[in-house]
Amino acid sequence: MHRLTKRASAHTFRLSFASHHLQANVDIRTIQELLGHSDRKTTMIYAHTVPSVTIKKLKARWISKENSVFGCNEPVCRR
Repeated sequence: MHRLTKRASAHTFRLSFASHHLQANVDIRTIQELLGHSDRKTTMIYAHTVPSVTIKKLKARWISKENSVFGCNEPVCRR
């Protein structure tokens, strides 16, 4: 059995929930509704915990995942 080494509060779980959804590119309004916030500004507080990613990095990740899924690591696959 594993034990938690740090205490976790309800806020910790909400922060983790919001951060994971933001990283997965879930719409901020959807996250707002799921967290029960009446104002989007409240939800935007969670956005500072997620590092910003450039379009170039997103494309590189997508290409990398696509190639690994299809087993193609050749340059021809990286269009």
